[in-house]
Amino acid sequence: MVDLDMEKFENNYVNNKIISASRQGRYSLIKGEFEIARTYYKISIVSGGFKQILWKIRSIIGFILSFFHMDVEFLADFFGKGRINK
Repeated sequence: MVDLDMEKFENNYVNNKIISASRQGRYSLIKGEFEIARTYYKISIVSGGFKQILWKIRSIIGFILSFFHMDVEFLADFFGKGRINK
């Protein structure tokens, strides 16, 4: 039996929104679209309260680095997550 609880559906939607916006911000930084990246990072940071706190921390770091026109790839490389751009 499938449990289609509206609260679970809304939680899943908010979690996916936070993660998706953070990832899109990272891709925008790689492409050099710093203002667009900040927009995505803001969405990730303010959505959903304290849900997905690690993704929000990643977004805060990306948001700050976007002002310095840097991407987060050196951090991904440092933590062993792998670079998207080579």
